[in-house]
Amino acid sequence: MITAPKAVLETFAYRKKVEKSYLELRTRNQHFYVYRATSKWDKERKKPIKTAALLGAISPEGIYTPKHQRTMFSTTKVYEYGNSELCLKLSQDIQNATETCP
Repeated sequence: MITAPKAVLETFAYRKKVEKSYLELRTRNQHFYVYRATSKWDKERKKPIKTAALLGAISPEGIYTPKHQRTMFSTTKVYEYGNSELCLKLSQDIQNATETCP
């Protein structure tokens, strides 16, 4: 059993009630983390394998912070726009010269 402050245990009990799935409270370097634990059948070993997914953290004061999801924002679009604008600015004198040619 993990020895945790009362505020952490109360927050964890509330998260268990809200999630409606099997949750685990783990500690690492005096930080408390909430995991959703499941198991999958391994055909080769012929036994279940436990898997856990991190849901968030609980501070010693009892404040739950969910795991931050990665954003799928691609920075290459910004670079491509910048590269094309640079090419247009550098070739502006060539464009002006071709417009005046008959």
